Amino acid sequence: MLGARNIPLQGKAIQTLRSIGSSQLAYRNANNNGYYGTFADLQRGMYIREGYTLDNLVEDYTLTWEVSNTPPGGNKFTDEPQTIRELLERAVGNKFTIIAFPRDTRPGFLNTFAITEDQIVRVWNPTNRWNEWESVTTWDPIP
Repeated sequence: MLGARNIPLQGKAIQTLRSIGSSQLAYRNANNNGYYGTFADLQRGMYIREGYTLDNLVEDYTLTWEVSNTPPGGNKFTDEPQTIRELLERAVGNKFTIIAFPRDTRPGFLNTFAITEDQIVRVWNPTNRWNEWESVTTWDPIP
């Protein structure tokens, strides 16, 4: 019976992460400095409705929200890049990772999902030896 309940919950988590990824792109494109937004930034910009928190945005999940908008070398996005290296440094420094952790930690009940700036939702699969917990981009992609 519990297995039937987890499929819609996981589907909602995946869809919410995809929606957040789209909101991040919209925020970055509307923001003059090209930054991704924190949770508070997206709420202020009305990409996420008031009343939501990282603990209630997805039923039975808690989100973590990390944004890196400071490129190596301290370059400002408002300045035109002078070299290819500066352009690449800016791309490397402009990232986000949002992870949906299930509140119910029973093995096999709910999966952990994540999305990054590449807009691919991934699932943590502990049976896949190539999945590295510290590197979300190594997790199994969700089609």
